[in-house]
Amino acid sequence: MTDHAGYRGMEERTSGSPSDLLLGIDIGTTHCKVAVGNRGGEIVQRAAFPCRLDTPRQGWVEVDPEIGWWRPLLLGLKRVLATAGIDGGAIRGLAVSCTNGLVCLDKAGRPVRNAIMQIDRRTAAISRAIEETIGREEIRRITGNRVAPGSCSAPSLLWIRSKEPARFEEVDLILSPSGYVVHRLTGRRVMDRTRAATTLFYDIREGTWSEKMIRSLEIPDRMLPPILSPDEVAGEVTREAARLTGLKAGTPVTAGVMDSIAAAIGAGTTIPGQIGIVLGTVGRVLWPLAGPAFDDRFLNIPLVAPDRWMGIACTNGTGLSVDWFTANLMNPGGSPDGRDPLEIFDSEASASPPGSRGLIYLPYLAGERSPIWNPHARGVFFGLDRGHTRGDLARSVMEGTAFSIRRNLEILESVTGTRSGTIWLSGGGSRSPVWPDIISSVLKRELRISARGDSECAGAILLAAVGAGLLDREEVLDRRSPETGRRTSPALDLAELYDELFRRYTALSDALGPHFARFDEASRKGAAP
Repeated sequence: MTDHAGYRGMEERTSGSPSDLLLGIDIGTTHCKVAVGNRGGEIVQRAAFPCRLDTPRQGWVEVDPEIGWWRPLLLGLKRVLATAGIDGGAIRGLAVSCTNGLVCLDKAGRPVRNAIMQIDRRTAAISRAIEETIGREEIRRITGNRVAPGSCSAPSLLWIRSKEPARFEEVDLILSPSGYVVHRLTGRRVMDRTRAATTLFYDIREGTWSEKMIRSLEIPDRMLPPILSPDEVAGEVTREAARLTGLKAGTPVTAGVMDSIAAAIGAGTTIPGQIGIVLGTVGRVLWPLAGPAFDDRFLNIPLVAPDRWMGIACTNGTGLSVDWFTANLMNPGGSPDGRDPLEIFDSEASASPPGSRGLIYLPYLAGERSPIWNPHARGVFFGLDRGHTRGDLARSVMEGTAFSIRRNLEILESVTGTRSGTIWLSGGGSRSPVWPDIISSVLKRELRISARGDSECAGAILLAAVGAGLLDREEVLDRRSPETGRRTSPALDLAELYDELFRRYTALSDALGPHFARFDEASRKGAAP
């Protein structure tokens, strides 16, 4: 989701001690964020810059690593250090959080092609073929997860082998987006275990690359880099990187981390019972697990340490739906009075009554993952009539994403046999004055808005502190979210209304499920279904 820094612009300074400064970087789906903070995870200075997404064909989503990540990162680093008046030599260490994507490097360390991103849907057929060849249960036994377009590196790599064989021959090694940034900073090529778990080549129980998966998919094992823990130092900032970034050569850089894990660390939701919801471009329910629960309706990821786990349920079109709405159904150039588009979005949604006058929204603009795992799914406004307003559409977007979160939360509760405890909300959407209240009422739970709204960067800063020797791993993983921030209480008088709309949402999603693939195929051919 577009990061609007609390509707106060793209840069923000917050309180925090200037001692033991660390750098947290988050390579998101639509924005690159850079933050300087202290070892308590308090952010001193931050900035966000857009990452350019390319869509060469319908359903394809790619990023040029140089243009989309590296250049915005250089701009962000210089801007943050200059604005804060901090010399790069004062930074004790840095860590990089990232969204998911497949980056392929040649022997010289150059990208062979654009990265294929997590909301890319081109590999639906290849994903089915992998499942048919190896078997769904065997894949889950080894990897703890399921095959899914975009979410897993393996189908994207096999797509390159099938469709772009000359480029495949150039591939020396694969990385995640954070791994690419770590490589540019240090010259080292590594993958952290949280991102290794989303490749489909990782044996989640053994914590190593799986010979069975590598052999079955006929991928050269040389393409898979060494696996490190997210808090392990991968290398140090090189002289060339120091010249480009303003950082000091020799500054330690950790291996990288999945953005969801960084968000949980930053928000203090890594202990069982402390549930996190991240309202980003992709919405995520983060459920710390006392032990692995390999249910393939959600992602199963090791939580930094190999004996700790996180269940992650993803809604692809959360902030993505808001960004789409503001760009296409509102003035994309902003309002005449200079207000942020999201402020206007909130104002529009507030003008509509709870329930959006019966309008139902399915947030499937980029297919969907948890819990339906359907790459062909499409966004739907259901029940439109001439009496509906733009405000009704805006509110239904917020309510539809809230229904998706509720569905995932209920599944996680049924799998674990426990009811969620305190629920902490973070991410760009948590800054909205409207959205959290809607989610609270749909869930019928009190929410706490994390004081660390930029939880990915805060989590990266804490991991950087471990890498720099300023904190122990246990200190980071056993931290609780600060008891500050806004509380939301559910409007219990809306419970019956939202229960009924949730039933309609679920029934509509299930009923349309079998039809999505047919319509997707027809639209790709440019013909009527």
